[in-house]
Amino acid sequence: MKAQASLEFLIMFSFVILLFSLILGIYFMNLETADKIKSSLEAKKICYGVSSTLNSFSALGENSTYIFDLPYALNSEEYEIWIFGENRLVKINYLEQGIGCPLHFSNIQNGAGESDFEMEKNSTVFNYGGSIIVQ
Repeated sequence: MKAQASLEFLIMFSFVILLFSLILGIYFMNLETADKIKSSLEAKKICYGVSSTLNSFSALGENSTYIFDLPYALNSEEYEIWIFGENRLVKINYLEQGIGCPLHFSNIQNGAGESDFEMEKNSTVFNYGGSIIVQ
């Protein structure tokens, strides 16, 4: 009788351990998915923020200046901000992914005169005669 009770206890205990392992595995899978979604949302926020700021800045007029102060990491990961002036696009590259946001103007360039360039996170933007210069 004692042996049967011990065996039943071991079987029930192994089912509890198995159930706990499954729940723990599902939790960590969802945690990874949530982390990817958080990175995506932060990238969208930065992208639309840069795009909106540049669009508004282009309408300010001559001799305007704006200084960007963007976060250096996106969900603890490095990211890049690219401006494609001729395509009217702001793109954020992160975690081997990317997100793009529209610009409403194409007269944007960096200090070297390039219309396609990587923007620094603490860039200064100038409006010279309707042309936007990012340094």
